[in-house]
Amino acid sequence: MHAIVALEPAGPPFREPVSNGGGPARKWGVADIPLTYTPSGDFKFKTLPPLANITASEPCTLQDESKGEVKKLVNLKGMKVVVVTAEASWHVGYDWCTVAFLRQAGVDTELLDLKEKGVRGNGHMFFLEKNSDESAAVVREWIKAIGGG
Repeated sequence: MHAIVALEPAGPPFREPVSNGGGPARKWGVADIPLTYTPSGDFKFKTLPPLANITASEPCTLQDESKGEVKKLVNLKGMKVVVVTAEASWHVGYDWCTVAFLRQAGVDTELLDLKEKGVRGNGHMFFLEKNSDESAAVVREWIKAIGGG
């Protein structure tokens, strides 16, 4: 079983967070380096408004399905991905968008919110905090649940 555990990865797709100016970034969606999409070509965008149920939620740039075929990350087909986010991190405002983008691109992705698993108060560097063993245990359980080690 291959999987990707993304601990608050760079995001949101295609732009910087509002706290960093909100300008263009990550030309390939979730990366600054080229990724293989099918079909190739330019992205067509749409912007979703911030989510009301997420603290400090930011707008979300996704592919616009109404303007043609949505590009898929074909090399990640069949790969399980989890995006882990912490309660007191600035990522909580846009990790939901990263998950939405990956799902749209055909990647089996879930959002793992540490707060919802009882791990409270963590910021962006949760793997360095006093309760890092609790965060690691949540990730370990996710890996077990998908059939990994």
